Amino acid sequence: ALGEYSKAIEIDSTKEKAYYEMGKLYMKSNRKTEAFESYTKAIAADPAAIDPLMQRAAIYYANKEYKNAIADYDSVISISKVYYLAYRERGMAKLMLYYYNDAADDFTRFLIFKPEDAMAYYYRGLSRIGNRENEDGCLDFNTALKLGYTNAQSAIDKSCK
Repeated sequence: ALGEYSKAIEIDSTKEKAYYEMGKLYMKSNRKTEAFESYTKAIAADPAAIDPLMQRAAIYYANKEYKNAIADYDSVISISKVYYLAYRERGMAKLMLYYYNDAADDFTRFLIFKPEDAMAYYYRGLSRIGNRENEDGCLDFNTALKLGYTNAQSAIDKSCK
């Protein structure tokens, strides 16, 4: 399949889709460097291509390059304010950089679109606790626990008693 995409790129290197599909194949083969390069080429071919931006941001995040991940998530959100997964993922990156207030805001925006996501409540709770908003953080942990996110119990025990 990689050979077919390479041929397609030789014919027309302006098509983002071929680079994106190559990136997905590289990721399945655990060849993250090549995947990153393919996603970057896809973005160069079409800067408004959300899928390659999200995938490249995920690689940045996995490599602990949180500011680069945030920049890609910012691009996604500027392209589509309703691509709600970008808010959650950007919130995670901001949380890792201790940008607690901004992270909580991103989790809140995500929860507007997906209010049953227990993990988002948990991480918003962590953000709020980090921002010294203990009561709100504990409420989020309780919501996460009610929605089935069992890790919230240890956060409740540590921060809410």
